[in-house]
Amino acid sequence: MAGKGGNRLFNRYTSKQTYRTVPPSLGTPEEARRTVETAEADFEARLVALSAAVSRECAEDGIRILRLTGPTCSGKTTAAGKLTEALEAAGLSVYPISLDDFYLDRQELEERARARGGTPDYDSADTLDLGAMEACVRELRRTGETDIPVFNFTTGNRAGTRHLAVPAGKKPVFLFEGIQALYPPVTALFADIPSRSVYISALHGLEVAGEIFPPVELRLLRRLVRDEAVRDATPAFTLALWESVRANEETSILPFANGCDYLIDSAMPFELHMLKPYLERLFRDYPVTGRHAVRAEHILASLRAVEGIPSAYLPAGALYREFIPMCLETDR
Repeated sequence: MAGKGGNRLFNRYTSKQTYRTVPPSLGTPEEARRTVETAEADFEARLVALSAAVSRECAEDGIRILRLTGPTCSGKTTAAGKLTEALEAAGLSVYPISLDDFYLDRQELEERARARGGTPDYDSADTLDLGAMEACVRELRRTGETDIPVFNFTTGNRAGTRHLAVPAGKKPVFLFEGIQALYPPVTALFADIPSRSVYISALHGLEVAGEIFPPVELRLLRRLVRDEAVRDATPAFTLALWESVRANEETSILPFANGCDYLIDSAMPFELHMLKPYLERLFRDYPVTGRHAVRAEHILASLRAVEGIPSAYLPAGALYREFIPMCLETDR
């Protein structure tokens, strides 16, 4: 179902402007900080505009389900938090639910892979506990409360549950966030409920010193840094997974993106400069060997002309903290 504005693009860049050229250096520390702050403020403004449009539809059309989705490392989690705050400021009662919490235990996925003689699948609809998800949706509709699982990505298993209860008299809006929000088995759970969908991703690429970084490459660089920080994953592990991640995106996510009601671009002009110091440290501390070594070498070579900047330039609550967590500032 399309929103009243159709497929609305909350993006400074037109669809024809696929790449944005950025300089190898962002200038003096003051100039670099200003570039970061301006880009983050621009994203915030676009998200506020999106929130206003969604809020109107919730009020006028009785929308009760929002699905926030996008491919890996697109900024979904931070956007979900900011969208929740903006919608609540508009008077809505919003209850965020992360679909990541419905993952099956890693051990079960690895045992399945061994049984079929393949590599573990961590991305398709088969990785989800759809039965638990269906039960939660059913209980929310029937009683207004349910117990939602909590998944621990470090240990790779379910760490317990959290209780969600809607106070009597409230008209809730449930915000389901995750790459899985576009999967047909998931959307089928909400087929008869008024809903809207928001798609977030890096929608344009970057060009610096003659090197081209498509949106998918930006997301890979983000994921390399993020996964080591929050999932204790080596770059070799992340690169090995990337093929299956991309294959799943091509079959289960991207074909449905144009059907989303709203699109928002999370690409930042400063991200190559900010990621570079972490990527250099990452590949130095965890050398990549074997068939992914060439890819690792190419990543470092493509960033050679880029002048790194510290993530301390990020303002409080910045979207980009999703990919460069504070722990990287304090633990290294």
